[in-house]
Amino acid sequence: MKFHQKFRGTQFHRIIHWNTHLAYGKGFSRSNLNYMRLFYQRFPICEEVPHKLSWTHFCELVKIDDPLERSFYQQQAICIEKLIYT
Repeated sequence: MKFHQKFRGTQFHRIIHWNTHLAYGKGFSRSNLNYMRLFYQRFPICEEVPHKLSWTHFCELVKIDDPLERSFYQQQAICIEKLIYT
């Protein structure tokens, strides 16, 4: 059994949360770590990530399972950001 399979689940998340919280401070809550994991799964290639969106945008986008639907809302968010900040 591989390491990630053995320690999968809430115990693993608690350990990671505690270690990152001690090492780096706030911002590494269990929910934030889960969003970081989803972010990596949804956007494995950094060049695909639009740098115009905030972490809050990505926290909402990673919840969408369908890549086409996620892409649509991603483009909508970029358009709205352009309208607001230009």
